[in-house]
Amino acid sequence: MANKKTKRKTGKVPQPKINKRTYFESLRLKRLPLGKCYFKPNFPVPDCCSVIITRTHINSNLSFSEFALHAKTGEIFDAFYEFNVEPWQFHVTYDNAQFREFEDHYSLQNLIYSAEAQYLDNPDIGFEYPLPSDFHQAKLILDDLELIAQHSTSIKLLADFQIQGPEITRNPAVLNTKESQDRLPCYHPEEMRNWKREDWVGYFNLIRPMKSEDRLKYNISPLAFLYEIVFWNEQQVTPKLSSDMKRLKSKETAQVLDEHYPDFGYELGQEELILMGGIFRKLRTPMDQNDIQNLIREITPLIKKYPKNPAFANQYHYCYERLPDEKMMLETAKTALKQHPDNPDALINYMRVMIKQDNHHKIDAVLQGNYLLDDMIPAKKSFYSGDFLNYYFLLFQHLMHTGQFEAGWLLHAAIKTYDAYYKVNSQKQALWDAFYTYAASHVAEIIGEVISTDKDRENLITGPMGL
Repeated sequence: MANKKTKRKTGKVPQPKINKRTYFESLRLKRLPLGKCYFKPNFPVPDCCSVIITRTHINSNLSFSEFALHAKTGEIFDAFYEFNVEPWQFHVTYDNAQFREFEDHYSLQNLIYSAEAQYLDNPDIGFEYPLPSDFHQAKLILDDLELIAQHSTSIKLLADFQIQGPEITRNPAVLNTKESQDRLPCYHPEEMRNWKREDWVGYFNLIRPMKSEDRLKYNISPLAFLYEIVFWNEQQVTPKLSSDMKRLKSKETAQVLDEHYPDFGYELGQEELILMGGIFRKLRTPMDQNDIQNLIREITPLIKKYPKNPAFANQYHYCYERLPDEKMMLETAKTALKQHPDNPDALINYMRVMIKQDNHHKIDAVLQGNYLLDDMIPAKKSFYSGDFLNYYFLLFQHLMHTGQFEAGWLLHAAIKTYDAYYKVNSQKQALWDAFYTYAASHVAEIIGEVISTDKDRENLITGPMGL
């Protein structure tokens, strides 16, 4: 019998299988040239936006990361990345979704770094949700932070997002008020206060033939300004609202503290503090669903062991935000607020869930006609500045969403008198202003009838506007 031939060894070392995670974590990804970048507003859901960063392989295939952000909070709520995708597959998906190319890729990258830094370093601005589990891998596609920070074209504010839209022929009187390429709108009333009669005539002639949604896309500032000086409904400013906002503005309320320390109405033991800190650290690290389920099992007995401690109930809620599990998010928020009605975090978490689920009537049921955090939690004589701003930011969202524009307007004016407002990242301040879109949209819908003729336009300018 002839001997079987044996395969000759080639001497090659078996190569490890490459998957998207190992490739993204390697240095090879950063060596690829940066490809095109894309942006889409109101995607994947309203009030959100998506950013895509690509890198191009030598075979023309693409690796890319997609980041979804809340347009009103700046929070990164989802992240996704993919490796070595053929161009046609990429374009079939994202061209159909009408993503637009965005040339200033440094701005987009800086936005992602900014959101991460705010979450990690600035709890004051209200980034309560942990970063998505895939975020740390997805962000590896970005250029080094040092490189991006050196660029003068970088933006630091979500409100400076430039959304490339169709050019609108506009007259010179309003040229300077055109928000750069339809950026995320913010209210800049100081511009309108300097307008003269001819500026308003030019503006009204420009927007008169537009549809209401086009008026809003063009520039919200004149529309919001018109709401403030013409369409303001004084009847909506109740004595209770007026009194509460005066108290808030004059600081006749609980003290706002920069220091953050647990104040649960009793002295915490050392073991309790260590357990709390350990769980918070875990919540701030990448976790898969098994990790989150294990953490839920870890927290469950602690809620029973320390029934007076609201931190464990809130951490339990945060776990279901990480999964995410909408039903359990609602249940855990309700339970935490019921068990700990004097805890600001429990109230904030409940309001956040209700806003996300568009259950504003349930927020009204909890508020019971109150506006001030002091009246919601009268037992506390001081509040951490982060809780203070988070509560009022959510209240402001609620008021604007439900058409209580006068209340939102007065609330914003009151909050701007607090030092804490200016200590947070300026992005948060711009996002407060962005909520004036609701008031502006109301004016955008009705202004067409108010200025339908030249005579009507003149009556508005000479009458309520007094020009």
